[in-house]
Amino acid sequence: MTKFSPHFGRPIKGKISLLLPHLTLLTALIAKIRPEQSWRELYEASLLELDRSKLPERVRTAREAIHRRLVQEKETLSWEEHKEINDALRALVRRGA
Repeated sequence: MTKFSPHFGRPIKGKISLLLPHLTLLTALIAKIRPEQSWRELYEASLLELDRSKLPERVRTAREAIHRRLVQEKETLSWEEHKEINDALRALVRRGA
C-alpha cells in the first residue's frame, strides 16, 4: 500500500518503516518518564512565580496536577512521594492565600 505525503502529494513508499525504530524508542522513553514529574514541575513553577496576577493560575494548575497524580496512581505512590505531595499541597495553600 502506498502512502501519500499530505504536504507534497508524492508517494512515501517504505519511508514509514524507516521511522518505526525511532518511534518505538521515543515511545519507550516517554513511558519511562515518571508521572509525578509533571506535578513537581508545575509545583516548582508556582513557587517561582513572581507575577501576582499569574500566581492563582499557577497554584490552581499545580493543585490539579497533584490531584490527577493522586487519582491515577494512588496505589503506587511511595511513602516519600505521599509526604512530598502533602508538603506541596500545604505550601500551595499558603501560596494561594
